[in-house]
Amino acid sequence: MTMTTILQRNLIADENIVRISPNNNFFHPTAILYKAMTFNYTIPGPVIAVDQGDTFQITLQNKYT
Repeated sequence: MTMTTILQRNLIADENIVRISPNNNFFHPTAILYKAMTFNYTIPGPVIAVDQGDTFQITLQNKYT
């Protein structure tokens, strides 16, 4: 008998200001900021690893609804 793994993940979709370059006193003293879509407050979103045969359930929550 094979066992099925059920993976459940929640992702929160949100728009945030993210830093796309580090602070640099010569070129960009305040870094470069960019408005971007994030998932669980990160870019890229979190890694989701599954194996063949796993059941995967994802809940996507739009922070603004």
